[in-house]
Amino acid sequence: MIHPLWKGVALLASTVAVSLAGGALLLRLSGRDQVQPELKKRVAAGSLPDADATPLHRRWGGYDAAAFVRYWKALDFQVTPASARTGRDVERRFLEMDLVFPFVYGGALAAALLLAWAANGRPFHPVWVMLPVIALVAADWTENLALLGQIRRFAAGGEPALQGGWIHVASAATMLKNLLIVVAFGTLVWLALVRSSPVPPPALTPAVG
Repeated sequence: MIHPLWKGVALLASTVAVSLAGGALLLRLSGRDQVQPELKKRVAAGSLPDADATPLHRRWGGYDAAAFVRYWKALDFQVTPASARTGRDVERRFLEMDLVFPFVYGGALAAALLLAWAANGRPFHPVWVMLPVIALVAADWTENLALLGQIRRFAAGGEPALQGGWIHVASAATMLKNLLIVVAFGTLVWLALVRSSPVPPPALTPAVG
């Protein structure tokens, strides 16, 4: 019989693997795997600050309209000499494809959490297991949709057409999403590894006398 702890490790590892594989596929299909190396080259050459090369969705501290503009201007280059696509085209495609990606990692995470919850004897209502995942997916969609809206406005009217309020919405969604990733995977670790580890019974002390 397989030890419950090893089952938890396998469940956690498979969930992380699915999420990482899905993320890598998203980078590949969108072309973003070609954009980030170019930005890193500019950072190394000193022509671009490191903070401005970081994708908006990875900024744990959020961003404002000025940071959005700096990042969008940094993407104004041709991806490859043989391609007509620019870094901006790739970023737009990435955000559009990222509307689907939450189904991948969200589904994998939800399934893993429910399996771990059931293996622990259903200790509480399943809504508490699913709530972080639902909120995570909602935050991810909010982030992507808000950014796509501002990208369209920037393309049509430049920096004056941007709506600072919606960029703040996207920023708040980004920070909430990143926090909820930690919460959701932390919950999975707790259910799969901590609660699944049987606590040895206390040693009996022989009676004296």
